[in-house]
Amino acid sequence: MKQKKSLSPKIADILKEYIEKIRKEIPLLQNSKDVEPLHRMRVYSRRLRAAFAFVREVFPRKKLKKIKKRIRLLGKTLGEARQLDVQIMFIQILLKKKTNNLLRYGLRVILKTLQLRRNAVSKKIESLLKTFEKKRLFHRLSRYIQIIQEYQKEYLERSLQKRTRRIVFKKLKAMLKISYSLKDTYNAELLHALRISAKQLRYSLEILEALYGKKFTPYMKEAKRLQDVLGDLHEYDVWLAQIPHLKKTHKEDARYTAGIKHIQQICRQQRIKKYRQFTRLWRRQQEQKIWKRLEETL
Repeated sequence: MKQKKSLSPKIADILKEYIEKIRKEIPLLQNSKDVEPLHRMRVYSRRLRAAFAFVREVFPRKKLKKIKKRIRLLGKTLGEARQLDVQIMFIQILLKKKTNNLLRYGLRVILKTLQLRRNAVSKKIESLLKTFEKKRLFHRLSRYIQIIQEYQKEYLERSLQKRTRRIVFKKLKAMLKISYSLKDTYNAELLHALRISAKQLRYSLEILEALYGKKFTPYMKEAKRLQDVLGDLHEYDVWLAQIPHLKKTHKEDARYTAGIKHIQQICRQQRIKKYRQFTRLWRRQQEQKIWKRLEETL
């Protein structure tokens, strides 16, 4: 890969942008019932973690490890909240449709259970953000980046020239390795792993796009398509995995059981559709040699 300009200022700007995006979402998340600030913060926390891989060699190792751990915990907790938000919206959509009173009662009980869980996760997020503020985590992180820019610019530049291709190549190979193991339509664990791997590749490609230009844009978009369809599939797998647990709650109540069975039936049907959509997408990507071409471009 031939770069036209120095890479170190670009990666520093990327890190600063991600940090600032997260910071801007904090008051919106705290003062609004809108789910979008949470979703955006979750995405940018993941992008920030992906960007850390590109500066790992020049960052204070122990400090980076602590920061990554805290941001990973924030991302995980935001992910829990997002998952519950999606499930709550799913139930609310079902309630808007014409259903009998027996079914509506069951769906309302399930909705209430999910809302209680969501409230508990909100408190965890609030506690985490207070810890971030108390420890001035984002301020410290911005300061570290500034120090690296001022005193380790040449070392960072050499590291980026050496490691950018290796980082993305490793993400690509990890995704393909999982795909080769995927033989069972209902292997939710492997499909979830493939989704995570596609997401990590996408975020790394976004950084490569910022560093080297738009020749990586088509591959980033393909990784996003794969991540999106596997994400939809994962939503139904999560529901189906929760069904046995939900059945144990209020199991003597026929109205509640009717709601559970209704959700289970819809999720099974939608999962089949999403899996077919995934296989069509994956087949096209293989036929067009998308990932082979990416490997050659790196």
